[in-house]
Amino acid sequence: MNWLLFFCVLGVCLSGYAVHVENMKDTNPDFEALCDINASVSCSKVFSSEQGKIWSYFGLIPKDSLLDVPNAVYGMAFYVLIIVLDQAFSKSALAVKIMLLAAVFGCMLSLYLAYVLKFVLQDFCIVCVSSYLCNIVVLFGAISRYNLGTAAEKQSKSR
Repeated sequence: MNWLLFFCVLGVCLSGYAVHVENMKDTNPDFEALCDINASVSCSKVFSSEQGKIWSYFGLIPKDSLLDVPNAVYGMAFYVLIIVLDQAFSKSALAVKIMLLAAVFGCMLSLYLAYVLKFVLQDFCIVCVSSYLCNIVVLFGAISRYNLGTAAEKQSKSR
């Protein structure tokens, strides 16, 4: 298994755990997640914040619509997309470009969410920070794939 795939699978697992915690907290307010260590280190607090559904928070999706789901659901979709695009890498330059764009967007969103985590919510979320690190690895993987693809393209043109 390559390192990009490993971090995407880790990202899917982290996102899945975040969805699980949010669902458990919705059904049982007394539920304590493993990542809830104290008042300032609490993933449940972060997941249940307004920014926990970033697209409705920004007004891009109506609240309570079918697409108004936790960020972690979109995170799982992101990592699955990267896995699919990475598997298509050897066959498609377009897949590499889409992967790079998605990775850049994912890191930009992670930067914003890290800002919210630190300065707005004044919390530390182990799951969130771990997923931000996965996103950085995905970005480096996408850049690497892109550079390999453009180098191979230049070689084939020079022949």
